Amino acid sequence: MKICTSLFLWLLMSCDVFAQPSLTWRVTPTTPAGLQAIAWSGSLYVAVGFSGAILTSSDAVAWTAKTSGVSSNLNEVTWAGSQFVAVGDGGTVLTSPNGTAWTIRPSGTSSDLNGVSWSGSQLAAVGSEGVVITSTNGITWTTRSLTGQAPLYFYSVTWANTQFVAVGSGAAIFTSTNGTTWSKQAILTSKNLYAVASSPTLIVAVGEGAILISSDGKTWDEWSPDGSSYVSVAWSGTHFVALGGNRVATSATGKPWLSVSFSSPLGQADVIWDGSRFVSVGGEYVSLSPGATLDNNQYPDRWKSFSYTINRLSSIAWSGSRYVTVGSPGVIMSSADGNTWSTHSSGTVGDLNAVIWAGQKFLAVGAESILASPNGQTWTSVPSSPEKLNSIAWSGSLYVAVGPGTRFTSTDATTWTARSGSGILVSVIWSGSQFVAVGEGGTIQTSLDGITWTVRASGTTQKLNGLMLGGNRIVAVGDQGTLLTSTDGFNWSLVTSGTTERFKSVTWSGSQFLALGEGVISTSPDGISWTTYTTNYSLYSAIWNASRFVGVGLYGGIATFPSVTGIVPSSGPQQMAPKVQGTTVEFPRLPEAQNADLAISDLTGKIRWRVRFGPEQGEWKWDSPKGSGLYVWKMNSYDRSGEKLQPARGVFQID
Repeated sequence: MKICTSLFLWLLMSCDVFAQPSLTWRVTPTTPAGLQAIAWSGSLYVAVGFSGAILTSSDAVAWTAKTSGVSSNLNEVTWAGSQFVAVGDGGTVLTSPNGTAWTIRPSGTSSDLNGVSWSGSQLAAVGSEGVVITSTNGITWTTRSLTGQAPLYFYSVTWANTQFVAVGSGAAIFTSTNGTTWSKQAILTSKNLYAVASSPTLIVAVGEGAILISSDGKTWDEWSPDGSSYVSVAWSGTHFVALGGNRVATSATGKPWLSVSFSSPLGQADVIWDGSRFVSVGGEYVSLSPGATLDNNQYPDRWKSFSYTINRLSSIAWSGSRYVTVGSPGVIMSSADGNTWSTHSSGTVGDLNAVIWAGQKFLAVGAESILASPNGQTWTSVPSSPEKLNSIAWSGSLYVAVGPGTRFTSTDATTWTARSGSGILVSVIWSGSQFVAVGEGGTIQTSLDGITWTVRASGTTQKLNGLMLGGNRIVAVGDQGTLLTSTDGFNWSLVTSGTTERFKSVTWSGSQFLALGEGVISTSPDGISWTTYTTNYSLYSAIWNASRFVGVGLYGGIATFPSVTGIVPSSGPQQMAPKVQGTTVEFPRLPEAQNADLAISDLTGKIRWRVRFGPEQGEWKWDSPKGSGLYVWKMNSYDRSGEKLQPARGVFQID
């Protein structure tokens, strides 16, 4: 699918997925944007990020989104003895005693705040335009003036035993013993410094191709283990760990450093020590180090990284009073109105592929799981669940579940019997007189009893992903824009969809078929004549509740009818726009004496990649791990003094 990249579709959290003459959808993302920072209170982790995102966790594995009350990016968070304090763009300051209830505090500045630290008696926050603000309680803040030439951009601040140390653009380092009087330290480098941490005897600042160390905050030595840029650093009690540029660097003494590269996803934006392990965040990833020893932590392949986000919502069902959607990894959510959703424990981290309402209960199937719930909120696993299942249907007296090869039948959804069969089946429905299933290679099979199955000629070899009965017609959809119809389930005809994009599912409103897929929807009143629209989002399943459609899809997106749409042009210096070759995106070399923060996001607003780089790194290349789709890029550039230049933004398409 080609989409004109001369327009920039800036999709905020409340922007629409697409608009078309008779049907408009609104996306409600169920997960926050990319993570920027993390803090630990001793019993609770709090992570913050883009668009006011706040998540909490007691174990750094299961995360719960919280309401921040702001839409500005949150850049740093710290634990200040009795409360969390988060700071962000536009002078945002938030406080919370428990990570759940957050209060907006007046900061006295409109400058972006990038770092905050607690000394034990005082908070100091730093940011753009050389701003420094302090507070003893997180509620009342005072702006401080700096001694010497202030940098125009601070990135980070820490309390280093007896003094605050703030670092920023152009290797700026300022120190203060009381938070009131700040002194600039002379540094023999001009490289940007992005993060700072300390041990009882050493201060370490990391940044643009360098690691700086000092015993007193005044005299600094530069160490460049590999020339890579590092954006976060923490002390464990025995050694430092620095992250950035797809590398992990470790040192017990500040010199030397062991730097090891990695290719697997690992959160790099911020790292902390929680008393037993390092925990880092960045973008959608949370990463955990293997333990306390230097030997373990210095090897990235021993770290555990995972996405805190919902990878996809695969299926949705409606009971008449409650929606339930399931997905990956092990996600179950429910809603009474389709707008406000609650997450429920599934007891599995495996993919859940389908959910149905069977008159008295919901049933969900997936990777070696069959789950049941009377209300969509409390779920139990069926003992001895069959192998991986892709879909489930109910005739009113018989359940049939299908997947690769074997089919399963049950009269009570508790005891299941394996039935022999051939082919990989992806979806199954009850048509009113028989079960109809579709799958790989264009396979279509029918059965009266779920035991004996008959293969039907489909006329296609494309994978078929979904089917639906509407009126007196069955519609099947699949890859390459495949659409088939049948009035009896035996004889099938191909119809023209007008697209070669993949359809994932099809549903029926009572008067209209709606086929959903990857960047495309099609509608038809009769299953024969179809109107197809390109979209900015991938929807995998939808349900009609007698008044509107509710659809679910990639990255936890939930769409409802109706809403409005907004389109904003590209902006800023477009000479920085990338070139796309295959799945590789190449951004031009920055002009001399400039640095840039580059963020790449998908059209849900979810950050897929974020990096800081300078002209010495040449062209910046990004290989998309998600493959084809439309992506947003936004670049904030700064001169060597840290002054912010005109930002640029736009979109690019990966086919």
